[in-house]
Amino acid sequence: MWKYIVTPIIGAIIGYVTNWIAVKMLFRPRKEVRVFGKRLPFTPGVIPRGQARLAKAVGNVVETQLLTPEYMGEKLLSEESEKEFKSHIQAWVEEQKQSEDTLHSAAVKIVEEEKVDDFAASVEEDLTDFLSEKVIAMEPGKLIVDKVVQEAQRKLADSMFGMMLGGSFIEKIAGQIQEGIDAYIAENARGYIEKEVVAASEELQAKPIPEVTGFFEEKGIYDPEFLWRLYKRIIEEKLPALLSSLKLSAVVEERINAMKVEEVEELVLSIMSKELGAIVNLGAVIGLILGLVNVLIFII
Repeated sequence: MWKYIVTPIIGAIIGYVTNWIAVKMLFRPRKEVRVFGKRLPFTPGVIPRGQARLAKAVGNVVETQLLTPEYMGEKLLSEESEKEFKSHIQAWVEEQKQSEDTLHSAAVKIVEEEKVDDFAASVEEDLTDFLSEKVIAMEPGKLIVDKVVQEAQRKLADSMFGMMLGGSFIEKIAGQIQEGIDAYIAENARGYIEKEVVAASEELQAKPIPEVTGFFEEKGIYDPEFLWRLYKRIIEEKLPALLSSLKLSAVVEERINAMKVEEVEELVLSIMSKELGAIVNLGAVIGLILGLVNVLIFII
């Protein structure tokens, strides 16, 4: 009778221990073991030995099956995301209306003051260059002189003085005046424009946040619906290129390869501890069943 009882129990113990060892051998030993210069089989464990392959496989799965543009787009543009996005925008706008900061001091809270000042200076310079080029390209001298000549010719048309001077004489003088105006503007336009741009920039940076927020809200720029449409358009048009540029598979592969074996073990166990435990317990169940089968064979 003891033989019939002990056989299934031993089978269960053997199955449990066998699977427990198999699970442990996934991670242990963590380093290869050598005897007389020869590496012992199954050292290091399966996962430490195949960490590079694991990293590559996980990276490939993450990029091609998990975080795909289609899946990310669906999540980022879902109805739930839309409601949350609009809610955050509205809450943020209301918060800004109560702010006591200026535009400059608010920016300094986010970015270092030196970087804020450098950015403002860069924008001022670029805007000054742009406006200067546009003003010079307009040929203001020609615009002014053409208008003056037109008025002069109209007023002198029926006078003796106008007949004596003639149209060609006026045009010669006008040409010289135009050259002088254009030369003066080309030389001094940037200085005048830069002064006005810097003054406007300083005035803007000194404005209270509630005033700036109110202005943008009045123009519809802070409208949650408008911002959602802008966000949606960016996601639809730029998300695939963005994910591609991130090279998620390479990032994941690099991160896993950089992990210590202990960290990889902890990561796998945090994800599959229940499943691995179930495998060990399943070994006990199978061993018990096989033991019962042996008992039946003995009885028969």
